[in-house]
Amino acid sequence: MAAGELVMGEDGEVLSINNISGTFECASDSLLTAVGGLVKQGARISADAITIFEA
Repeated sequence: MAAGELVMGEDGEVLSINNISGTFECASDSLLTAVGGLVKQGARISADAITIFEA
């Protein structure tokens, strides 16, 4: 399970992705798993898009 925010640009590039959630306690690797899934599906992710929030 993962929870967070995903912001995409008009061209479909992922501009921002994070694991912020006020409700769920997610596994520590859930954000990187989500990013890996996006890449596997062909997503383009901006170099500075990933922000990890620690609980």
